[in-house]
Amino acid sequence: RESAKMVTDVLNTYCQASGQRINADKSSIHFAKGVSGNIQEEIKASLQVHNVALSEKYLGMSTNVGLSTNGAFKYLKDRVWKKVQGWMEQTLSAGGKEVLIKAVAQVVPIFSMFCFRLPRGLCQHIDGLLRGFWWGSKEGKRRKCWVAWEDMTKPKNMGGLGFRDIELFNLALLARQAWRILQELQALSSRVLKAVYFSETDFLEAELGPSPSRIWRAVIDGKDVLKQGLIRRIGTGEETDVWQMNWLPRDGMMRPVSCLSNTPPVKVHELIDPVLKTWDLEAPRVHFLPMDWELIASIPLTTRRQNDFWAWHYEKSGLFSVRSAYRMLVNNRERRTDWIEHNAGRSEVQADQKEWSDLWNIKVPSKIRVFLWRLARQSVLTGDVRYRRHMVQHPNCTICGKPDSWRHSLLECNMARCVWLCKERSSWSLLHKPSRVMRGDGYMRP
Repeated sequence: RESAKMVTDVLNTYCQASGQRINADKSSIHFAKGVSGNIQEEIKASLQVHNVALSEKYLGMSTNVGLSTNGAFKYLKDRVWKKVQGWMEQTLSAGGKEVLIKAVAQVVPIFSMFCFRLPRGLCQHIDGLLRGFWWGSKEGKRRKCWVAWEDMTKPKNMGGLGFRDIELFNLALLARQAWRILQELQALSSRVLKAVYFSETDFLEAELGPSPSRIWRAVIDGKDVLKQGLIRRIGTGEETDVWQMNWLPRDGMMRPVSCLSNTPPVKVHELIDPVLKTWDLEAPRVHFLPMDWELIASIPLTTRRQNDFWAWHYEKSGLFSVRSAYRMLVNNRERRTDWIEHNAGRSEVQADQKEWSDLWNIKVPSKIRVFLWRLARQSVLTGDVRYRRHMVQHPNCTICGKPDSWRHSLLECNMARCVWLCKERSSWSLLHKPSRVMRGDGYMRP
């Protein structure tokens, strides 16, 4: 009741200041299940709002997300399906499909993913719709997917098409919300969540709690992702724990590997010379492995007295971005997959990324770039590809009988040579055919 009176006073103050009025007949109020009828009547009388209703959607998002999240977010699946179904009736190039998937279909659930963690089954279903649209269908049957969806959802410089894995992108968006709470603790939403869920502790140490809301569950999921890329920027070093916080600027392992001494330092400031404001080079050598103390010596220090603060490791500016968070999640997934499947590590990652970037920077139509990508991913239907996938009994070319490959199909086969020869003759004849000549009167005539 007191809260209702405060809301009434705030609304009246706003009306007096702005000159506007609130239409009580068009306003509605929603009560939780545990509110008794008497209290409901008192609150309605205090607010002068008598309509008890809850709109199904607000700003395009479901207003009542309860235990059944599949039902609450079913409209996302339907909206994506309607768009994809309309596109399937049109003949689109690979470049056109790429633009539609990135700019339209994968944008549909973004607003909901900023606030809630979508069910895994729903994310996989949306991915399946987009995957089916990309590879196409024939007579109602889905065509074979020649490249795994996990590879297609990698960034382009990692060998993918730049599509987004809906589940990982959802986590990256939620990490954005966690970053805002961490950086803006005085914001209204941050103060409300702090008062309810982590009033006695720090945000990074907050737990799920006994009866969390869907919003808080999503924030906790985002916080877990955020902690994977957070790093402490060292000022005085008095607030940074050596062994419990990320503070070493390297990917993956941002804490010291192990301690070599029986009396390890607790705070980073114990490794700094208090007079010179530089690293005490003898202390790191005593306590840390060479790979750690060499990295510690490379961390710049300021001569001014500045507190330690949190930054985002995967951006040079130290500010969080959804793009870098998504790339971090993709890299973590790839490393986890390689570890489970015992795959060999890649020694020339930067060289591979440069080659992929060079491919996508070629100044040709987008459908040609997609075709070159398929060649690089060995997903063009040549004889050797079909043979490796046990689709044919031999890898030979069906035209000339020689071993088939992408080079044979495009350059070495007799049919390919005839096509290139005809193309050269056609280009040569167009250059020398006097069919269009500039006349003296300024007109082009045949």
